[in-house]
Amino acid sequence: MTTDRGLQRSTLNRSSGPYVCLPTPEALIEKWKRGRDKYGPVFIGHPLEELDEELLDALNYVTEAERQGWKLPGFLDTLRLLREGVCAVYRTTPVRPEKGVAMATEVEPQPAPVPNSGVPVWDLVMSDMRDRKEFGRKKYGTCLQTFNGRDALVDLYQELLDACVYVRQKIEESKAAVPPEAAKEIARRWSETHYARHDHCYSGIDVLRWLEGLGSNP
Repeated sequence: MTTDRGLQRSTLNRSSGPYVCLPTPEALIEKWKRGRDKYGPVFIGHPLEELDEELLDALNYVTEAERQGWKLPGFLDTLRLLREGVCAVYRTTPVRPEKGVAMATEVEPQPAPVPNSGVPVWDLVMSDMRDRKEFGRKKYGTCLQTFNGRDALVDLYQELLDACVYVRQKIEESKAAVPPEAAKEIARRWSETHYARHDHCYSGIDVLRWLEGLGSNP
């Protein structure tokens, strides 16, 4: 089965090969260039709605890949968990119309992105990727390479499991206030690091009151 979207992607990338043939940093750059050419330099839209659509696409693609004989153990279960987490966050933290983003109940298509002075998200991601590459080089003594003796599917699966845990953590944290003992420790660290670098700063007790819900956000 070849979808219009899949055909479009293969056609657009025929000169350099499909993204899957590129290392992740290079694939991100190529994807960023394509998105910038098509939509402009700034991401506009609801990121959770866009992420959910991408995860649905991923589920369909994995299903089709397995139908064609590719072995992708655990991929469907992991993607379903990720989508459930995204949907839970979306339902528990709705975005209000007055903030400029359409609610999920509206059926009108989203407008084209509006170029503005906001920070391009792809630039942020690529910067994070460069930092992550350097972190890996220092930790393992080498950058990630093909045929390095490790099973990339196992590595990916374990990383996706970690991602599920982080999503579940965020869901749980959105339901309740910060525990007092955690609030005190966060306030202590905040005072010793961030606020200590500023001349006009708030005291640790101000931060503590904010985190415990005893006062307003300073």
